[in-house]
Amino acid sequence: MANTINSVYSLVLERELDKLHQETGIASLSYLGSQVSRGIAEVRRAYLVKSLRSGTTFVDYGDVRNRIAYLYKFAMFHTAIAEYLFTFLYNTSVLFQETIIKRSSTLKICSIGGGPGSEMFGIILALQKLFPPDTIHATVIDICEAWKETFYFLLIVLEAQLKDLDFKRKSLVCEDLFNRVWSYEIEEEITSADIVTMMKFVSTIAWDEQMCEHVLMRIFQLMKFGSFVVYIENAGGQSFNIVSKMASRCGLREVIQPVIGKRFKSSLKTFGILSEIQRHVGSGPLKSTTVSFAVWQNIGSESLSRQTQQRNPCYGSNSLSRMMIRQDSCSSLDDIDLRPQQSTSYNINTIINSDDEDDESLESLEVMLIRSTTYPMYKRSNFQKSLVERVSQQIWQYCTII
Repeated sequence: MANTINSVYSLVLERELDKLHQETGIASLSYLGSQVSRGIAEVRRAYLVKSLRSGTTFVDYGDVRNRIAYLYKFAMFHTAIAEYLFTFLYNTSVLFQETIIKRSSTLKICSIGGGPGSEMFGIILALQKLFPPDTIHATVIDICEAWKETFYFLLIVLEAQLKDLDFKRKSLVCEDLFNRVWSYEIEEEITSADIVTMMKFVSTIAWDEQMCEHVLMRIFQLMKFGSFVVYIENAGGQSFNIVSKMASRCGLREVIQPVIGKRFKSSLKTFGILSEIQRHVGSGPLKSTTVSFAVWQNIGSESLSRQTQQRNPCYGSNSLSRMMIRQDSCSSLDDIDLRPQQSTSYNINTIINSDDEDDESLESLEVMLIRSTTYPMYKRSNFQKSLVERVSQQIWQYCTII
């Protein structure tokens, strides 16, 4: 749905450019282009390797120039990647597919660090092709409240363009997840979600590994039984290792084997206002990037309360989780026409050139593709449910003792 991506973002960008015109009082596109160029430089600076390492990734998206820069430079391609990978996940995992079908009346999606709703947009596009739910609860949790109007407007435009798309609820909740106390609203949004997404969020907080682990643990412990976490991130640094470790510690199981370091090339074309912006800023939207992709499911015992899960981070051991699943079939990411390019391998010490116009700045590990695997729905008998319950209680007692 490349045309939908282009047309929706064109309208969103026109609205933001109109705001920039109102702030500056100057309508000249060449002048506005120079202002957007400043925004692009600011956003790119925030995502340099040295910025990710030092935790200096904050961008003031209250500045309309920075919002335009992000929407134009990165958001469209991020939406396309989310659509590709969500389609792949749905077509690959029977477990995930069955869950989506069961939630056909209302599907609740919570995007952590989702900004203007880039990955939310992509997931909705995929759902419209695959198995559109009757209604969608769309929630973004982000540190920047300035994205709220943009997020709402994007969903309004999307709702107008896609037939039968109905948002029962849309919300952007502002919160710094490094805060020791989260609002009740944040906890409720995560707890009620069927799908929690984290696209290029973890890399912005991984500079403080201890706090990053704490944030991830709180998110995973709040997730309800049977919900999924979808992770899409730059293929570099320690982000995946941190998320994988905390998911295992909190008893989440892998739904597919992680895809580490898959390169994608954009097929999106610019036209209309996008072409005008490109002509005046001298560079186009992001053309290629390398990402890692992983999905986990919370399979903790339904009978144990959330309070018990929160008090005991070792609840639901990963080894126990793996006893309850079986590998059924193998499917490659390349089986689906997502236009991924062949992965490139780099020396572990290599740093991708931060000035490369085609790529986001990231520190690369040795890049490889692990074939994706389907885990079917695990069918429990009454005896097995009883057994799992008893084992879970033993784990709880053990955790309490230690």
